[in-house]
Amino acid sequence: MKWWILIWWVALLLFGIVAMFSVSIYESFSFTLWAIARGTRFGDPSHYYYFNAHLKNIMIALVWWLCVYFFIPTAWFKNHKIVTWAMIAAVVFQALVFVPGIGRELNGARGWLDIPGLPSIQPVELYKVMYMIFIASWLMRKARDGVWLAVYKKFAFINMALLSILVFIPDFGMIVIIGLTSIVMFWYAGAKLRDLVIIWWLWLGGLFVLLTILWLFSDKFSYITDRVSYFLMMKSGWDVVERQQTVWRQNTQALMAIWWWWFWGQGYGRGIQKFGYIPEAQSDFIFAAFSEEIWFVGNMILLLLYGGLAFTVLYVTLILRNKHDRILAIGIVCLIIIQVFVHMGVNLKILPNTWVTLPFVSHGWSWILANIVQLVILFKLCSQDVLEFDTMPLIQNRRFDDDIV
Repeated sequence: MKWWILIWWVALLLFGIVAMFSVSIYESFSFTLWAIARGTRFGDPSHYYYFNAHLKNIMIALVWWLCVYFFIPTAWFKNHKIVTWAMIAAVVFQALVFVPGIGRELNGARGWLDIPGLPSIQPVELYKVMYMIFIASWLMRKARDGVWLAVYKKFAFINMALLSILVFIPDFGMIVIIGLTSIVMFWYAGAKLRDLVIIWWLWLGGLFVLLTILWLFSDKFSYITDRVSYFLMMKSGWDVVERQQTVWRQNTQALMAIWWWWFWGQGYGRGIQKFGYIPEAQSDFIFAAFSEEIWFVGNMILLLLYGGLAFTVLYVTLILRNKHDRILAIGIVCLIIIQVFVHMGVNLKILPNTWVTLPFVSHGWSWILANIVQLVILFKLCSQDVLEFDTMPLIQNRRFDDDIV
């Protein structure tokens, strides 16, 4: 089964390469023309800047694949002391976005690092991977205590503490994705679904109160309330409508791209919305931009690839011997699939606008690197820690209460 993980992963990367070649033409030309005008680039504008960068990012990520596979043993993921120090390092690295001269603000969020000699980095992508590793290690230790009420309280506190740093970026889309994933991991560890639903709604309520307080004292968070109010169709006053024009344009053009061409789409390379009508067609709105060309058939293929990856990982959880490995595998696949549905939900205007990319498809070396690291961890787990198929029962509950030592 481990080779199926590689098959689905390669297929998704190829899908992303094909999509990037088509949808990034206009954005590449506009960016390179702007760079030439500023004097930071020489030569002629290019239609394939983002496509070439996408290929380069994949090659860099493959090097990281090899490094993680050959030099990081799976035993490190189970060592709580190593994982805790690594989580502290991840928090410090994420906090660098607030350091003047290093952290960079874009579209109202201070979520990028500009380190000399390196491409722009979005540390939250690596932060979320380390977060899942830490939560899996923490749950493995706390599940032995047997006092679940105390575990619930500690779980809620740890999540609030570790996610609070993302509030001040702000990156509420990633907070929702990571929060939902951690809840699924906790449920798989043995927690009751009813209690987790209560925790989730308490989190959302606390997040809403915090956002309201921050909005009252800082204009930095006004763009978030504008997006939410537009999503809920709560417009009032010309000033609010003017601030929401970009959001309205993104959603309207995205819906036009998705719904106008029905079964077969416009045809590969023949999309119109990617020519400046949909902002960030190569990243945040790549699903909508490419849907215009491939629509129903192409999107069903994309969903089949994600579904195949999810099914394979869920099956792998049946043959992993160690409880920590099972909970980590569940966390990784949930992190990917939840992000897929959030990205598609934003493009379909089911959810408010966020800066969530489409895993393995969107442009950006930070998230490509994070996605590949997640897949190599899964590959290592099922390469070194599996049961023989002939000795595995056809149906059994693979949660913490039936661990195989």
